[in-house]
Amino acid sequence: MKTRLAAVAVAVVAALSLAACTDDTEPTTPPQETAVAPQPGDTAPAVGETQPGLPQEPQEGFEGEIQTESIKVGPMDVTVPKGMKLPESTIVTDSQESYVMMIDEDPQPVIDAVFSSAEEAGYEVYAELDNGSTVFVGNGNAVLFDAYPNAQILTWGPEAMKDALAQG
Repeated sequence: MKTRLAAVAVAVVAALSLAACTDDTEPTTPPQETAVAPQPGDTAPAVGETQPGLPQEPQEGFEGEIQTESIKVGPMDVTVPKGMKLPESTIVTDSQESYVMMIDEDPQPVIDAVFSSAEEAGYEVYAELDNGSTVFVGNGNAVLFDAYPNAQILTWGPEAMKDALAQG
């Protein structure tokens, strides 16, 4: 019995000694690093660098002011380009000073509301993109509208942005 207790005591002391020498905060295997390899066509410079052949001076922003208004969409007050409307039943997931994101399963009511309100408010279709997006201009605004099942986005800026938005 004494031998058995002595063996248990030695085992406990050995385990405690081993635990004291091991730092539990260090991982037992090296952490895996996640790196994103540049993709073909990725030519964006790093922050603070410029691309060869491009002007070295800072670029000026788009001139002009946007014209917006606040409308009620469901329980939310959202900002939209002046005169644009959205169905009250639309599910808005995010609304900021220059965009509204929606997630209606069926985009058709949103499409109908945007196109009809744009026409009523004096907007003109500036560009229809291959991906189905539409760029409107009017009231001093350039407005990009994308509508797909489960994702509709209205993005806007000053009318001077119309060509940039028409690039998709």
